[in-house]
Amino acid sequence: MSWPVAHFTTGGTWMNDPNGLVHRDGVWHLFMQHNPDGDDWGSIGWGHATSRDLVTWRWEGHALPATPDEMAFSGCVVSDRLDTAGFARDDDGPAGPMVAVFTSHHASSSPRAGTETQSLAVSHDEGRTFARWAGNPVIDVGRQDSRDPQVRWDPGAGHWRMALADPRGRRVELWTSRDLRAWRQVSTFGPHGSVEGQWECPDLVRVPVAGGDSTAWVLLVNVDRGGPTGGGSATQYVVGEFDGTTFTAAHDDTRWLDRGHDHYAAVTFADAPDGRAVSLGWAGSWLYARDLRGEPWGATMTLARDLELVPESPGAEVRSLADLVVRSVPVLPAGPLPGLAVHRVRVARAERRELVLHARPDPALRLGLRVEGGPAERLLVVDRARCAPAAVPPEHHRAAVALPDRDVDLLVVADAGVVEVFADEGRIALTEQVTRRAVLSELAG
Repeated sequence: MSWPVAHFTTGGTWMNDPNGLVHRDGVWHLFMQHNPDGDDWGSIGWGHATSRDLVTWRWEGHALPATPDEMAFSGCVVSDRLDTAGFARDDDGPAGPMVAVFTSHHASSSPRAGTETQSLAVSHDEGRTFARWAGNPVIDVGRQDSRDPQVRWDPGAGHWRMALADPRGRRVELWTSRDLRAWRQVSTFGPHGSVEGQWECPDLVRVPVAGGDSTAWVLLVNVDRGGPTGGGSATQYVVGEFDGTTFTAAHDDTRWLDRGHDHYAAVTFADAPDGRAVSLGWAGSWLYARDLRGEPWGATMTLARDLELVPESPGAEVRSLADLVVRSVPVLPAGPLPGLAVHRVRVARAERRELVLHARPDPALRLGLRVEGGPAERLLVVDRARCAPAAVPPEHHRAAVALPDRDVDLLVVADAGVVEVFADEGRIALTEQVTRRAVLSELAG
């Protein structure tokens, strides 16, 4: 058995959504939903890991634990450089304190049982420990489902902006605050696109437009039980306009950041350098995540990905924001990393191709990659029937996505337990969990 080398995992303890993604002083911080007491969902708080290259990660410990009255559900971390919340201490440094804005999921013992509220916690030791603010909650709308705040500082407006999910309403609420404590709702977006499942983990982010200095607004919305592969968990995105108060979609169609079975809860890092929009997701699916108990680890995070906006086809004229789609460029090590396999393949426009990604020395463990069909209807098919974990139902062994009528490059990245496939310069991505018994490192065909 091998362990993943470029996909973060907590090992034998439960992990799901990435939380609190933030860049500070050259360090990338990853928090995540984590149960330190076992390999199943429960007693959820926040674990913490750090990286200097977005590839190799160091475990820092369990930073924000559950209490008898509440679990700490998903949220974000901001660097309060201007001390807007008044939490700063002399030893915080120029980046200010780390403030976690998270969802309190209240237990039956809580006076707020049956609701979810938004809360603050503060760290003065670079995220190793957090203390809940005594004035919580900062938002209480009285609903059973209200969660996953994602907060960014708007320097032009001089306030914080929050995207908050109304899961059952399939809406994203936008809120503003000057001090992280008192919040005001200013608009609502949705429903839009995929509305079969509940909406979670929204993120309103500026994404660079490739080939220039401009950016455009993209809203990430994670949809549980409404994805493109048999109704699983997935991340949709909406390109649009944001006027500081209201987000307006530029298109009506549903667009997916990843069309595999195992990509969910993707959000971006706050304060990423050089204007980058860097996303990270959970390489898991709620359709079978809890059935993976007994495996050496339940799931990993995905690779970090630089998001860019590009024309739907290379060289196409861009007449409006609707003509731009998101390209995902995985962050890979600068050189070879033992245990990580990276393959690049070019498939010609009229070519049919069958590739096999297999383990060594056991070629029976294999993932099929096929380009099927003719010029008018080409498909990229990823088939994990011979390498999926035993708990994955057969109806979720195969993922397929339409390919454009042109030459296409494939990038295949295989680590222990997970394979990510990128096509058409990253316009297409598919993430699949695979066997933990060996790395599918060899590509043939």
